[in-house]
Amino acid sequence: MPKRQRLAGSVTGATDQANGEKVVPGSSPSKRPIETPPVVLAPLVISQHTHQALGFKTPRSFLEWVVEYGVPHVRRGKDRFVEAAIALQYLRAAKRDARETKRDTATADEEADRVLATIGRRRLG
Repeated sequence: MPKRQRLAGSVTGATDQANGEKVVPGSSPSKRPIETPPVVLAPLVISQHTHQALGFKTPRSFLEWVVEYGVPHVRRGKDRFVEAAIALQYLRAAKRDARETKRDTATADEEADRVLATIGRRRLG
């Protein structure tokens, strides 16, 4: 078992005698930058410039959605800014509405078939 070498100076690092700089034990004097993993941040505000964060294909489609659904937003010049949390709530509500509309359409078709069946008719196609 090899003997442990004792480091000179404190635990945080020794002082270089030549220029008075602190030297961290185990590091090279080349002062390489510390590599850190990338940090992913969620946007706080969505605009037509960052429309891809919500899945919109074009800035125009984002702006049309904001106007159509009455999403609360702030205008600065030609730009419209929507808080990301509010935008997600409105997207979820739009998705729910689309599902309900689809269900209502299916129900209306079934109702039409039932009415036609009572008079002895049926839909073609």
